[in-house]
Amino acid sequence: MFIDRTKIYVKAGDGGNGAVSFRREKYVSHGGPDGGDGGNGGNIVFRVDKGCNTLLTFRHKRKFVAQNGGNGSGSKFHGANGADVIIPVPCGTIIRSTKGLVIHDMSDGEDFIMCRGGRGGWGNRHFATPTRQAPRFAKNGLPGEEAEIELELKMIADAGLGTINAVVLTVEYIRNHGMDVKGIILNHYSGGAMQEDNEKMIERLTGVPVIARVRDGDRELEVDLEVLKRVYD
Repeated sequence: MFIDRTKIYVKAGDGGNGAVSFRREKYVSHGGPDGGDGGNGGNIVFRVDKGCNTLLTFRHKRKFVAQNGGNGSGSKFHGANGADVIIPVPCGTIIRSTKGLVIHDMSDGEDFIMCRGGRGGWGNRHFATPTRQAPRFAKNGLPGEEAEIELELKMIADAGLGTINAVVLTVEYIRNHGMDVKGIILNHYSGGAMQEDNEKMIERLTGVPVIARVRDGDRELEVDLEVLKRVYD
């Protein structure tokens, strides 16, 4: 198992401000308030990209900020909603807080809204009352949610023929891109002399321990608790 991990900053868009405006028409000297509402800020959305299998793109871009909502204007015109930012990730990517808590697992293939945009503010027309017919104030939009998060991707190696070359080259490639490899999980494991030799050779050439073996039909992954703790240290 190769653990591809990176840290990024995400921020949803702020809501637009409501407008202070009064209706102005010919022969209407004192029109009522008609300030429009601000638009909602854009969301930060994670989406599974089936054509992607690493997190390398995040080595070059670590900050994602969605568009702010537009401000309201006169004649009850509503500000435009901010555009969402769609962040494509490989299937199986785990989104964690900087404290290591799992926020969401992208294995389900569904879009996940990580940060919601701020709600747009109200125009002054919402604040008119029988005793306050010309409010000269409006409500500002709310700030969008923001977070610093970690993305983690686990990649599993096959235990069969050709696995040594594939694993060694992959580990070298990952390390050359500044990522850490904590452990290796061998998939389609059936035992036998060849696969046992492969396991020993992989550990010797990479310096990375094989922490688990997955046999065909397995529904649970058996990993020693102490080994798992060392993986996430």
